[in-house]
Amino acid sequence: MLIQDAVEEYLATKRNSITHDTYVWYAHHLDCFCKWCIHHQLTTLAELKAPHVAQFAADIISQNTHTRHARAQVVKGFLSWCAEDEKFPVHTQLW
Repeated sequence: MLIQDAVEEYLATKRNSITHDTYVWYAHHLDCFCKWCIHHQLTTLAELKAPHVAQFAADIISQNTHTRHARAQVVKGFLSWCAEDEKFPVHTQLW
């Protein structure tokens, strides 16, 4: 499955269970992750490996370690959700 499609499904499941601000926060960071994946020629969930998530977090231009950690946590939450659903082929050892 395409990463972008999985992100859209994930956000759809979150829309009514989190606050608007939290939803915007998730959407922003997952959009950044999707763009990062495209830049690194990663398009499907099956292609993702643990080093990709670590590199995404490391590539953040910020002096604030909280921002890096928060971005990584949003992506890890998304990937955990994917791993729980059998229709999403994702390596469960990503984090």
